[in-house]
Amino acid sequence: MGLLKGELEPFSYSVGDLIERYGRSYLDDAEFILGKLKEFAARHAHSLEDVLGLYRHFTDQVVEEYRLYAETGKYRYETGESPGAVFAGSNFDLCYLYVLTLSTALNRSRYEVYRHYREMVQKYLAHGDSLLEIGGGNCLDAMFASDFGRVEVYELNKESLLWQEIVGLRGKIDLRIESYNFAESRRYDFVSMLEVLEHVADPSAYLRGVHRVLKDDGRAYLTFAIRMPQFDHLYHFRSIEECQRLLSETGFRVADDYCTISSYRPFSEAERWELAADPRYAVTYCCVAEKLPTDTDALLLEFNLSLDT
Repeated sequence: MGLLKGELEPFSYSVGDLIERYGRSYLDDAEFILGKLKEFAARHAHSLEDVLGLYRHFTDQVVEEYRLYAETGKYRYETGESPGAVFAGSNFDLCYLYVLTLSTALNRSRYEVYRHYREMVQKYLAHGDSLLEIGGGNCLDAMFASDFGRVEVYELNKESLLWQEIVGLRGKIDLRIESYNFAESRRYDFVSMLEVLEHVADPSAYLRGVHRVLKDDGRAYLTFAIRMPQFDHLYHFRSIEECQRLLSETGFRVADDYCTISSYRPFSEAERWELAADPRYAVTYCCVAEKLPTDTDALLLEFNLSLDT
């Protein structure tokens, strides 16, 4: 909290609410996350204060994106044009993981995704399950899931290799710095894609791929960023209903769901789903999806999916 004074004071409201809401479990999580982030930053000759300054710059960018979205109703790159200048910088991979990790500890919405994923892993996974994670980032989610089975992680950010070392996962997960091609049918019991679908131009293709590689009784943990115009978001999800419709069209039904609200304003649990439907708020929709039962329609869907390969 001492680092959040002065110009960074707005972040303290979110953190204060998290402490009040989640108590000791939040403080333990934040201490762990920030401790690992401090170690990661030190490997690059940076301090936590440096990372906080970078985070402030990131939030300024986000505020500008939201201003443009309010004026135009569109994301900057949603037409499919790649934000090449953003990703071309030599420090993008490093800065992305700084922001991702710090926001998990400071931002209520992202911290609640962190918590919900762990709850769903405990609820749906059995020891010995086969697991796939697409978009491993800082490996914190893979670290938790690895207690249940061998995790294959696909990630394009080479800085994830250092995170694998820092969180003690070398030899415990199979981390590959490459794209996943969804080629092997019915291989995995559980597939995770957190904060991936808004970064691709065609989320349906990824969902069809997940459907292909899941076992018939398998499940997927998926998140959708709704009305969230960050500079690296390519696909514009407009509502939870749109996300659910997309899942149905790609052969899934929702087994469990949850939403987080991007707001520094404290709100009650009773308001959560009401705010999720309010177009003034950005939302992260989180769900556990399972494959539709094998009936005639599902068989036709599976046949059509096979044609994609």
